[in-house]
Amino acid sequence: MPNTPQIDDRLIYTAQRSWWPSSPLLITGLAGLGLGGFLSLLTASHVLLFISLAFAAFFFLKGAAIKYRTRAKITTHRIVIHHSLIGMHSTTINLNRIESLDIDQNFIQQLLGYGNITLRGVGSEDVYLQGIANPELFKRSALVALDNL
Repeated sequence: MPNTPQIDDRLIYTAQRSWWPSSPLLITGLAGLGLGGFLSLLTASHVLLFISLAFAAFFFLKGAAIKYRTRAKITTHRIVIHHSLIGMHSTTINLNRIESLDIDQNFIQQLLGYGNITLRGVGSEDVYLQGIANPELFKRSALVALDNL
């Protein structure tokens, strides 16, 4: 398979999304659970409690899915990006074909330790990774792998 590491490939770093971009969904789920629980106590209705539990579960699961569906692995010869939840999409970029690796962070993202990464390859489309935890470590790991080619 072209997207699996070859025998001479060694894993250098694995990046994943931060929890922070998913936090509004998690907070919404908690708020819905609290509001539904409060309203069900006022009205003595179990239907509202069930609806609030379903609401909270939806937002929690959506927030977790956003965090866990994207992985980026840096090996000694390539960067492999997996997007999966039910299906899977994988993108592989050979390190010798990378033209630039850019990090975009606003002030809040810098404080919280996550950011967006853009990989520009020679003769290929740009690859965007959003909400990646420790983007500076990802970039340093990629540069170390490039230096060791």
